[in-house]
Amino acid sequence: MLTRVLRPIILLLAGCLPGMAAGIRLSPSATVSVLTCAPGNDAYSLFGHTALQVEDQATGLNRVYNFGTFDSRQAGFPVYFVRGSLQYWLSAASFNLFLYTYQLENRSIYQQTLALTPTEVQTLYDKLEALLQSPARYYRYRFFTDNCSTRPLLLLNQSLAASIRLDSGRYTSPQTHRQLIAPYTAPHPWIATGINLALGRLISRYPTGKRFFCPTR
Repeated sequence: MLTRVLRPIILLLAGCLPGMAAGIRLSPSATVSVLTCAPGNDAYSLFGHTALQVEDQATGLNRVYNFGTFDSRQAGFPVYFVRGSLQYWLSAASFNLFLYTYQLENRSIYQQTLALTPTEVQTLYDKLEALLQSPARYYRYRFFTDNCSTRPLLLLNQSLAASIRLDSGRYTSPQTHRQLIAPYTAPHPWIATGINLALGRLISRYPTGKRFFCPTR
């Protein structure tokens, strides 16, 4: 179940600190949490956000890994965003900085601490730090299939396949992509129109098995 942390938020657009925490040996009490962030009012934040937090009070580490980093100065940003073809990347920042950026827009963050062993926590942490140093941290954003919500899940599955068990039935949906995002776009008809035009037939299709592309659903 999700634990409420605070009632505030704004999408972290920067804060990439590669290498600063690499090589740390975590203590047995270190934890990994999924941070689910409430929707905002900007086009890029309408659907919420997902990030991973690694916290170790024994070493003072409290770091957030964010697959939703992008540069809004990219040429044609609005069009490419709704079309789902922007370059995104993994960045890292302190939890305090991450929290502060969301407080600025009074959006909520929910924390779900995963029941992992110390070995699993270390494995996931090492993979995140290695990814920060790799060209693989960059990816082509895809509106429904490859985004800040699907990337953490993919990493968890790849790193902890033997430990992670997902109730996939809970996430299957008889609704189309358009129906799933309608509650978020309803207050912003111009964004809804742009997404419909940009994504074409894809918007009317059904999710392929799961709807993890939407962080808060």
